[in-house]
Amino acid sequence: MKIINGLILAAGFSSRMGSFKMELDIDGISMIERTVLNMQNVCDKVIVVSGYKKEIIRDLLKGYKKVDIVENIKYEMGMFSSIQAGLKTLDCDRVFIQPGDIPFVSADVHNALLADIEDILIPIYKGRKGHPVLINKPVIERILKEPEDSKLN
Repeated sequence: MKIINGLILAAGFSSRMGSFKMELDIDGISMIERTVLNMQNVCDKVIVVSGYKKEIIRDLLKGYKKVDIVENIKYEMGMFSSIQAGLKTLDCDRVFIQPGDIPFVSADVHNALLADIEDILIPIYKGRKGHPVLINKPVIERILKEPEDSKLN
């Protein structure tokens, strides 16, 4: 049986928003909690990468099972450094990667991606690429070998 993990990126500044997005309320729970709950349904474990306002992330997710919080001490370098920080902690066959501010990914999207065996899968809606991205172990290993200032394009 393949081990499926989730990697949620929640280390950023939310600078365009003006307030910290991860703690925004959506139907009684925070955005990061909603994102975690949706991913927990299909993953053996979920890693949340924090950085900026790491204490808030830790407080919001205390008590959640199958969730580990990893701090990216280099979060100011950008999203790729958070991806690497999270991937370093995983031992899995496949991993979903998505930003923490995308709380409404349906189980149908996760399951459709899991049904395919390609090394890199990206959902597309109306011609636009979206989230989550699903990658297999060989891609994880390649990402970890890239320089920290790379981009996941």
